[in-house]
Amino acid sequence: MLLFTGFIKGIPRELDEAAVMDGAKAETLFFRIIFPLLKPVTVTGFMLNFLGAWNGFETQLYILTDSKKWGAILSMYGVYGEFSSPWSKDWGLISAYIVLTIIPVLIVYLIGQKYIIEGMTAGAVKG
Repeated sequence: MLLFTGFIKGIPRELDEAAVMDGAKAETLFFRIIFPLLKPVTVTGFMLNFLGAWNGFETQLYILTDSKKWGAILSMYGVYGEFSSPWSKDWGLISAYIVLTIIPVLIVYLIGQKYIIEGMTAGAVKG
């Protein structure tokens, strides 16, 4: 909510005024002017929520009691283990788990990167 509020407050009021002077109604103003500008902040919010859900260790730990239903993060915890010694760990397997858990986050970032960069550079050109 704060992400969207801060972004919308940064949109120049002149865009609204110009659309109203051209005869745009409230619905047209929002869906044709404001809503397309919200793509970068929407993608950023989606990525933050995805990352939080993907790394939701505590939620998986407390809700999923069967180890067959565990996600990648909790499976890595099961391999790493709290009570095993550092010498008995299979570091190759742990490294493979880490790579597998990073891949979906990287894919989501690469898909949304265009919109995030677009949002960062939108206000950079003054004219």
